Amino acid sequence: LGRSSREPFAPDPDPALARPWLEQAAETGSVEAKATLGYMHYKGEFGEPDMAEAVRLFEEAAAAGSSSANVALGHMYLVGDGLPTDPTLARQLLEQAAEAGDLAGALSLGHIYEAGIGVERDLLRAESWYLKGAHAGFGQAQLRLFYLLLGRGEETNAVHWIAKAAEQDLAQAQNDYAWLLSTSQIDDIRNGELALTYAEKAVAQVESATYLDTLAAAHAELGRFPEAVSIQEQALALVTEAGSEEARALAEHLAAYQAGEPWRE
Repeated sequence: LGRSSREPFAPDPDPALARPWLEQAAETGSVEAKATLGYMHYKGEFGEPDMAEAVRLFEEAAAAGSSSANVALGHMYLVGDGLPTDPTLARQLLEQAAEAGDLAGALSLGHIYEAGIGVERDLLRAESWYLKGAHAGFGQAQLRLFYLLLGRGEETNAVHWIAKAAEQDLAQAQNDYAWLLSTSQIDDIRNGELALTYAEKAVAQVESATYLDTLAAAHAELGRFPEAVSIQEQALALVTEAGSEEARALAEHLAAYQAGEPWRE
């Protein structure tokens, strides 16, 4: 009942209505209700964020076996948000969560090893943690694995995971997949029709300059240069800082489409 009044279950979330039900559930032994209340205090759903109360609830829930509470505390220690920065303790908490099957914990551990936060940077260990989430169908892990593989130049292998992530209805994944399908220098990867499909899905969720840039690239890959120019001009109009790196990149893409050339990266 408490969850039914919160996002994403309620079209009109009502934290005040959710609170008494969650508190009753927590008092009668629901560890996850206690962790949920912790998140609500952390996010300020009852007004101003209450970090002290969030930490208390997370610690109690974690002690009772809540992996989501371990993830929350691990994140807070990792970035110093409401708790002192402690990468070692953060990693320990996240490992407990990941070993219990929490995919968000595995994702965060992948980030720790990829960025070398409190540990020696280890891309193979990062990849192994991302793979745990990716194989379980966790879109965010699939997306991070895509970035990791792409950074290593494994573009063909990376395509598999960004395609999986795009299926999860993640706007970022849909946009990045469409960009790769539109602009890759590898002929076998490019697919203008598929790129257009995912670019349109991303823009339907977030109409940003970046996503419009991708939509324009998809049209250009299909040889639809008037459409590409028109959409790219819309993207440029959304950039508030003229002369910025983003504006220069968008203008460079626009010039290519005006010359009847698709963008390659």
